[in-house]
Amino acid sequence: MQNILGFKDINWGKDEAKGDPDLLRYFVSFPGMDDIEQGKIRYIIGRKGTGKTAVFEYLRQKSSGDPLSFYRSISLRDFPLGLMRQLEDKRLADKSKYVPVWRYLLLMELCAMIGENNSLLDADIKRDIDQFIKDNFSDKICSVNSLTVLKERGLKLSIASNGLGIELLGKKSETISGDIHYQKICEVLETKIKQLRGGFRYYIFLDELDEGYRAGDSSIRLILLALLRAVEDMAITFSGTDIKVFPMIGLRSDIWNGLNDNDLNKYNDYLIRLRWESSEENGQMSLRRVVNCRIAASLGIPESDKDWWPQFAQDSDVNIPDRKPLWKHLIIKTHDRPRDILKFLKICAKKTTPQRLLYKDAEKSERDFSDWLYDELKNEAGAHVPVWQEVLDCISRFGRIYIDNSAELVAEFQRDGKVSDWMNQSKTSGEALLEILFNFGVIGMRNKNDFYVFRFKNEDARYDARNTVVVQFGLIKKLSLRG
Repeated sequence: MQNILGFKDINWGKDEAKGDPDLLRYFVSFPGMDDIEQGKIRYIIGRKGTGKTAVFEYLRQKSSGDPLSFYRSISLRDFPLGLMRQLEDKRLADKSKYVPVWRYLLLMELCAMIGENNSLLDADIKRDIDQFIKDNFSDKICSVNSLTVLKERGLKLSIASNGLGIELLGKKSETISGDIHYQKICEVLETKIKQLRGGFRYYIFLDELDEGYRAGDSSIRLILLALLRAVEDMAITFSGTDIKVFPMIGLRSDIWNGLNDNDLNKYNDYLIRLRWESSEENGQMSLRRVVNCRIAASLGIPESDKDWWPQFAQDSDVNIPDRKPLWKHLIIKTHDRPRDILKFLKICAKKTTPQRLLYKDAEKSERDFSDWLYDELKNEAGAHVPVWQEVLDCISRFGRIYIDNSAELVAEFQRDGKVSDWMNQSKTSGEALLEILFNFGVIGMRNKNDFYVFRFKNEDARYDARNTVVVQFGLIKKLSLRG
């Protein structure tokens, strides 16, 4: 088949998967995706840009065309965390004090979806739930409204003369009404919902949980741990019933790893970590496959195992330093994430004039990509290093990609007033700061065998001050470093 497009015409997609109208056309299904769709996996862990939001968006769009599927989403963006803290159960300690209110929130989202389902066989149960929503939320449920109502009503909700009221108060009068503590109402709602038939799927997506996150904030840590517990409780509550309730959490790996709770290991059977491969192979978790799927979608053909990259890029360009393939030249600038390589290619497309991507066009794109990667890492690591810009300025002033003696870089940190003040106030040593930068892929290491180690390639790697520090290659242009 002859190419009908040039490299610059390929649709590489939106920067953010959320709301991408073409996602269904080029979404890359990977091992474990079927389990996610069936609710067997409910914790999706990965670094920013690895595809957590894309998974949820794929399921949203797929559910929109399925009469048996419904979904709701909760995000910590604009979420009233202060109000959540006020609604803690003061009888309980640690994370347990937030579990009841999370359980309530998740259940209200489920009630909202049941209210949208006009195909239920159990009309009496739906009628009771619809009446409950109307009595308490003016026919509208969202996380902010649910918390506000609970606060304003002193942790109590209204019931009317329907099945809920009869079951709660144990009376059969037609005039039953009253305000009942929300936790008791949640118990009755769960009992009612478990009786529903029809095999409908109800997804609850919990994403953007890094919004407002700051390392060392013990209260947000407890709130997140309580959410994990509430999700697990909900999944267990409705397992083995005809109703399929699938709460799912997408969480950044650095946040997950920093939670430090004994319960985390219990969730391992229901967890997947998104890790991508950067080789030239077109494997199931290969970034090359992500790129090939975008090309195939632009060509209007189904996904296949065909490697389209060589037809749209001059991989063996003689102008590339060390004569490495163009693919490798691009990929080493990234953090082995779909978002990185797709953004790089989008930038390249704006600089490309011929049908195929050439090295000279990629080289012209490196500064723009470096600026973007700098900001991307700032958004991720800034929660751990508030003086991010000043720290990177220190590296820039140091001026070199390779730093044989890490003590010299630590000295540069200590000479900077803002960095030094933060290190003293937070009791962060120079070695500890280098370890944070290593964990977020700002720097890597080159050992005595000339082997390069980056944390985003090996999550088990640990920073070792005896090795040569290597600044991540995608940041070189932004920081104006030399070899």
